[in-house]
Amino acid sequence: MATLEEQIRKLHKLQKISLMEKIWADLSQEGDPIQPPAWHAHELEETERQVEEGKEHFEDWSEAKRRLRES
Repeated sequence: MATLEEQIRKLHKLQKISLMEKIWADLSQEGDPIQPPAWHAHELEETERQVEEGKEHFEDWSEAKRRLRES
């Protein structure tokens, strides 16, 4: 029998995105909050700096999902 990783690799891109959304929704329902790794704070600070400098921008999540699904 194929491993979970092998099964995931065989999925179409839209199926993978849908699976990620379902996993995230499930994780979000748990009472115990997920603690981000320490390096996330650094990355967030760096992103904020780049946004302030006009080198980075935000995109609407619905639009980003639509664009990913069309690619």
